[in-house]
Amino acid sequence: MLRMPIKADCRRAPFAVSPIRDAAGHVVGAAKVVRDVTARKRAEALMAQAKEAAEHASQELEAFSYSVAHDLRAPLRAIDGFSQALLEDCTDALDARGQDYLRRVRESALRMAQLINDLLMLSRVTRSEVQRERVDLSDLVRAVATRLVAPRRAREQSRRLVVQPSET
Repeated sequence: MLRMPIKADCRRAPFAVSPIRDAAGHVVGAAKVVRDVTARKRAEALMAQAKEAAEHASQELEAFSYSVAHDLRAPLRAIDGFSQALLEDCTDALDARGQDYLRRVRESALRMAQLINDLLMLSRVTRSEVQRERVDLSDLVRAVATRLVAPRRAREQSRRLVVQPSET
C-alpha cells in the first residue's frame, strides 16, 4: 500500500493506493482512497492558537493579580495598624461610636485582606484541574445576608430577609 499526502490549492488530502489482486494473487488493478482533511487541520490549528492565547492571557492575569495584591497589601496593613493603634492608645479619647467605627475599619481591612488572598487563589485556579462539587446556594446566600444585614439590623428593625431552601 502506498500512502502519500498531497497538497493542491491549499487543500490537505492524504490518499492511499492499494493493489487489487485476482484469485491467483496477480495485480489486476488498483484502489485509491482520498480523504480531504483540510477543515480538520484548520480546526486543529485554530484550537492550538486559541490554547496558546488562553495560556498567555492566564499568565498575564496571574502576574497582574500578584502585582495588584502586593500594591494593595501595604496600604491595607497601614490602615489596619493605625486603626488598631488608635483603639489601643486613644480609647479614652473616643466615645463608643468612635470605637465602633474603628472596629469596623479593622474588620473591613481584614475582609479586604481575605479578598486579596482569594483573588490570588483564583489566579492560581487556572493552573489546576477543575473539581466539581455541589454547593448549597441557599446556605451561601444566608451567610452573605447575615454579614450584610447584621450591622443594619440594630438601626432598621423593619426589614427582613428570607431565603427559601434549595430544591435539591
